[in-house]
Amino acid sequence: NMGAQFDHSPATGHRDGLGARAELVLALADRWRIVTTGVFSHEPKAYVGNGTSLRLGAEVRYRLIERKDITPFVSAGVSLSNNHTTDYSKTAYFVTAGAGVSLARDRYILAWRHFFREHQTQNRIASDLVEFTAYLPLKPGSQWRVVAGGGLQRTTYTQPNGVAAGNRTAISYRLLGGVGRTF
Repeated sequence: NMGAQFDHSPATGHRDGLGARAELVLALADRWRIVTTGVFSHEPKAYVGNGTSLRLGAEVRYRLIERKDITPFVSAGVSLSNNHTTDYSKTAYFVTAGAGVSLARDRYILAWRHFFREHQTQNRIASDLVEFTAYLPLKPGSQWRVVAGGGLQRTTYTQPNGVAAGNRTAISYRLLGGVGRTF
């Protein structure tokens, strides 16, 4: 699946971001899925005036019960986040765990992921993301589909210095859209 992603996260010091998103889902056996995502965005830091972000993630999903209408799953994975400006570049790595449901034979996915606290940056970031994605065939029986969705993320972090120094909580949201194909 290829598309675009819009991010709104002013509480973390970012201006609105717009970027390219790619997702690959591999079905392994009956109950296993590998889900990989990558997003590269123009997402300036407000106080610097420029910047990009790169987010990469991979998770393994285990489907607890195989049903046509609703299939619950649990997941575990890893994620990387890099913010780059003319003043600095910082990268954080996360271990993730989550759960969710697949509805109508993977046409709709509702997923929650917890990003365990990282220790590579002074921000010590942890977060929870709830995301809904719809994969809608262009016509009945088509392998091509429209991909649309959105997510809400709650992030806790430490601002190490300045007038805003201290522990902080930020709420952000994202919208995504594009086109995909099943093989």
